[in-house]
Amino acid sequence: VEVNGKLKIIKGEMGKPAQILVNGKEASLDTALQENDRLIFKPPQDGRDATASIADILEDKTMTVQINGQTVSIPPQVVVNGKEIKDLNTPLADRTRLEIVHSQPLKFLLFHEGLARKDLSAEKYNYTLNGKKKTISWQKNKFTINGYPATPETLVKPGDIITYEECTPAPPLGSILGNIEKDIHLILNEKPFTLTQPIEITMNDEKASLNTHLVPHANIKVNNPKQILLADLFAVYDPRTLGKGTYLVLKINGEPANFTTPIQTGDKVDIYWEGIVP
Repeated sequence: VEVNGKLKIIKGEMGKPAQILVNGKEASLDTALQENDRLIFKPPQDGRDATASIADILEDKTMTVQINGQTVSIPPQVVVNGKEIKDLNTPLADRTRLEIVHSQPLKFLLFHEGLARKDLSAEKYNYTLNGKKKTISWQKNKFTINGYPATPETLVKPGDIITYEECTPAPPLGSILGNIEKDIHLILNEKPFTLTQPIEITMNDEKASLNTHLVPHANIKVNNPKQILLADLFAVYDPRTLGKGTYLVLKINGEPANFTTPIQTGDKVDIYWEGIVP
């Protein structure tokens, strides 16, 4: 038989030669005969033909890997004359061609463990982002092999360490939009202060966030405000923590400002009360 391209010979049993007995004693064709001798002739016997099953050919009948910390033994993939065979006790005929594959795609191992095929297939989402048509392929499970990211098609070898975990059923908008929020770094009252630029996201005309899950054929719009005003700072900063006074002073880079004055990274902002009431 041919195993992974190499010839392997399976020998049958040795046959038994013919036997000649003269007067009960073993003799040969050259033994001299005398009158009244008794001859017994036993014809030769063929040996049993060679037989083998797939299991007899396999040096190692299983491959052992770790899946999520559990040791799992999985039989190799066996292809006989171009057809995959599951029963390792299948007998082999003369001149059979076998292919024994220990390295298999990850999806075959996970199918063996009962993970549904649909859970392994990536799902495509078509959507529109600010008027442009786009597509994303979303894998519902996260796979690693020996600590490296993997896909269902990645080949697994004996001894590999595999992990998989379920992800969100649909991609969050953050996986599409990335980090679209922009931080503005200020000096507020002599101390560093970070203001996150507000980003407006809608999906199908409804308000959404980076954590909102994408739906098929969604219409997504992202609006970045062109300017950040000083008034936007008061959404996250309350000057009442400074006390109470008769007049709130607003300055940007030492110049008087008001609520509609634009601010940007690097600005020095001062907010304080005049005439603080004790």
